[in-house]
Amino acid sequence: MRPTPLFIALALTTAPLAATAADWDNWPTKTTFSDGTELAATANIAYDLNDFSGGSGIDDADAVRRKEFGATLKKKGVYDAMVYYDFQADTWLDVFVRLESKAFFGSDIGRFRFGYMKTPVGLDAGTSSRAGSFLETALPVQAFYEGRRTGAEWVLERPQYLLQAGAYGG
Repeated sequence: MRPTPLFIALALTTAPLAATAADWDNWPTKTTFSDGTELAATANIAYDLNDFSGGSGIDDADAVRRKEFGATLKKKGVYDAMVYYDFQADTWLDVFVRLESKAFFGSDIGRFRFGYMKTPVGLDAGTSSRAGSFLETALPVQAFYEGRRTGAEWVLERPQYLLQAGAYGG
């Protein structure tokens, strides 16, 4: 499906009207319970259009690259959990629970995360998959990158340093 100029013009003129109806303090869409637990939903759609002018010999193309939906449940300082799925690629992106040690052990010895998650390899691991500047990973990272894997991770974050260890399976 190729968007027509009329469709694009209508979308651009109606988007601000729809945006003003939203509560900007509550974005992404979330609800907070009386004990401080937050439940949030998020979505991401990425559409690519390649329109080459002239007789370059390269075919024009367009496609939806991402159709993602996810939900998070978190209680600040205690835990957070995420379930995220990409309908375009028909694959899970993240399914994990992360626990704050201070809430369970009384002292801050780090955060523990269990589930299916992005492995911390290369600079790309520190960014969201939505970040346009990191559409393709660097060649050295591609050679060893495990992508997302099931595993367990421990992270200890301090102002001067960050320690991280994990074990991941296939």
